Order: sequence, then structure tokens, then C-alpha cells
Amino acid sequence: MIERLIDWCARNRFLEDETAVHRPFVPPAAPEGKPRNRLSAMLIKSAIKGHDEVWLPPASRPSPPPYCRMSGSSPAVKFFPSSIQNYLVATMACLCVPGIGALGYMAQQSIVEVRSNMRLAELVEADRALLLAGNEEQKERWLTRLATGEAIGTFALSEGPGRPSPKSLKTALSKGRLRGTKVAVPDGDIADFAVVVAKSRVGDKASWYLVDLSQRNVKSTPVSTLDPTRSHASITFRSADAELLGAEGEGWALTQKLLDRAAILFAWEQVGGAEAALNQAKEYALGRYAFGRPIASYQAIKHKLATAYIKNTLARSNCYYGAWALNTNAAELALAAATARVSATQAYYFASKENIQTHGGMGFTWEFDCQFHYRRSKLLSVNIGSEGAWQDRLITAVEHSNVA
Repeated sequence: MIERLIDWCARNRFLEDETAVHRPFVPPAAPEGKPRNRLSAMLIKSAIKGHDEVWLPPASRPSPPPYCRMSGSSPAVKFFPSSIQNYLVATMACLCVPGIGALGYMAQQSIVEVRSNMRLAELVEADRALLLAGNEEQKERWLTRLATGEAIGTFALSEGPGRPSPKSLKTALSKGRLRGTKVAVPDGDIADFAVVVAKSRVGDKASWYLVDLSQRNVKSTPVSTLDPTRSHASITFRSADAELLGAEGEGWALTQKLLDRAAILFAWEQVGGAEAALNQAKEYALGRYAFGRPIASYQAIKHKLATAYIKNTLARSNCYYGAWALNTNAAELALAAATARVSATQAYYFASKENIQTHGGMGFTWEFDCQFHYRRSKLLSVNIGSEGAWQDRLITAVEHSNVA
């Protein structure tokens, strides 16, 4: 069933058909009385039957679609407010929310890898935070809306350069109001709510707060990143209403748990991107002729692609280890997450870099798609902590496992 669903997504995706990019998708009107929680069942039913149209609930503020090429030599990005990409991402999220969707961690990671251009890994970060620490009322309020695409959530941690830590946190609750600024928040300009890590005076010196971003005391400012296909923003809280998420003074421990889970999903996305970059380089090398023979026959090219293949295979193996640890809630989850994260980060960066080199001088131009993987690999390498930070976490996890 999952394979048929992925095939249906492939037939309707944007990135492989440039003419389709300019056709915004408008779903048919929902029949009266059609419940929103039947979203996943309806999509699966349509995918199995091979239908090209399916009713999907509209999102109030859809997420940014992928790159759209424009005429001219200078780079440009054009966003459409209602592309099919948004609905597919929302539907995948619906399938993955425990208690609402039907897919477990192993199936989620398969989808994240195969469709690495979708933002599923980022979308499930917010719902995992709610599942880790939310009370029943908070889960009831947001989880279903997240699954149906009616709401977008985000996780706000960083406040400036350097590695976040309880000591570096400046955002804090004062007289029942949240004050401070978070930077480079994924989807911060379009999200409906945020899980905010703020300073605390008790416990591990950090707490989680759930903040509705539609209130007047919250200001969101979009920021530019190397990969404009994924929006980021700075969010300023000016005496904003906030409700405690989880116990007071347990925010940093919860953050580490969430990052371990997010790292595995992002690692699968990186592996999917690395595989796509390698395939792009391979196809070009097989079709590009120099001195009467494909450049793929030259050792300088073969060695690049062979090394990329080895790194991808190693990263995928580590990701399977992480998927097992996450699916079984194993004691070595922190070790598996750090291992998957480090190897996948290295694999995607290497594959995207060598993809450009394989294309030669043309690989550096806007006209070729090599840049997309390079931009994405650099963004994913720092979105939940740098490679160096995760190498430190890996060493710490190994030391703890040796002591145990």
C-alpha cells in the first residue's frame, strides 16, 4: 500500500516536470459532511485506484513549495500558495501522527528517504514535541490539526551563533509572559504555533512552552538562508501568552530526546538526497562523451562516484540502525541517532559536492539542478546542530555505552 501511495505522489510531484510547476493545484471542493479525519483513508483509496484527484482539506497558510524556475539568467524563486506539494506533505504527516495515522517509524523513514524533497521530517518535529510532553488537552487541540494540514507547528531553540545550551538561553517567562527572540526557526513565518525552549530557574534550567503565533505580541520576520525552498524566520516574543509544555525545569532533557528522534528522520532525508545526487551524477557521466567515450569510463569520475556510493551505503546502514532504535525505543537510541546523523551529513555533502564536480563547469551554473542538492545538504547539516556537535554527542554516547 505504501509503495502505491509513493507512486501516486511521484505522478503528481513538481520537481521532475517543470511545466507542471506553473500549474497551482486546487483540490475539488469537499462534499458536505465529509469528516477531515478521513484524509489518510481517502488518499490511500485514491492512490490504489490510480485516481489523479482526491479531496484534501485546505491549509490556512500552506508551506513553501519547491523551486520554480524562472526565465532569465539570474536566480529567482517563485512560490505558489496552493501547490499539490503542500497537500501531499500534510497527508504524509497525517499518516505518521500516532493515534491518527497508520504508519510506524519504519514506514515514515522509507517515505522521507524516497521523497526527500518533501518536508515531512520537519513537520513531524512539532508533533513529537507534543507527544513527548503535551497533556491531553494540548494534544487534542493541535495533533489532529497538524495531521489534516490545518495547522503548522515548529520548534524554536536557537537564539544566536554557537551551540544552544541552558546557559545561552535568554528567552524566559516573566510575570506569566514570554519574552525573547528565536532565530532561524523553520517555517517560523507560516507556523501556527511553536514549541519554545526557554530559560528556567529550576531543574535542568530550561522549560518548554507552547505559544500560539497568531497573537499580536508575536512578531515573525522571514530570513534568507542558503536554501530558499525552506522558509525560516526570526520570532520575537513581546510579553506573549505561553503555556507550559511538560514539567517545569525538564526542557533541556526533553530537547535532547526530541533531537535524537529528529536526527534519525533527518538522516533518512539526507540519505535520500545523497542517493538522488549520486544518480544525477551517474546519469550525466554516462551520457556525457569526451574523446569518443563516456566520461563515466574514466577513473577520475569512477572513483568519485564509487566513493559516494560507499558513503551512501554506510549512511543507509546507520540509518537502519537508528530506525530500529527509534522503533523499539532501545537504550542505545542516542548512540544510533548520532551515528546516523554524522554519517548521513557526510554522505549528502560529499555526494552533492561531487555531483557538481562531475558536471564540470556547467554544474556551477543556475541552469543545472546540481545546486539544489548542495544547498539542501548544507542546510540539513546545521538545522538541528552542526556535524561537530553531533560528533561530540556520538563520542559521549559511546562513552556512556562503554560504562554501562
